[in-house]
Amino acid sequence: MIRSCREYLVNVTPRENLADIFALRITGYGEAYASALTRLSNQNLAEVDPEPWVEFFLHSHPALNKRIQRAEDYRVSGGKI
Repeated sequence: MIRSCREYLVNVTPRENLADIFALRITGYGEAYASALTRLSNQNLAEVDPEPWVEFFLHSHPALNKRIQRAEDYRVSGGKI
């Protein structure tokens, strides 16, 4: 079961990263994206910075801290990822 979970994550996580980048490029609003992720994590009581093994085995999306950091980097870089 762990092997099948990991195989799933290997395929899904890169797609989620690409989806985040696509959303940032289309909207151009890194700050709003980071703010929305922060609000959603607070509303849902999500763990923003999980242990690496938790993210590896249990999450289908990148950790929120990574997604928020990517959005902030996008804003600071002037739209370059």
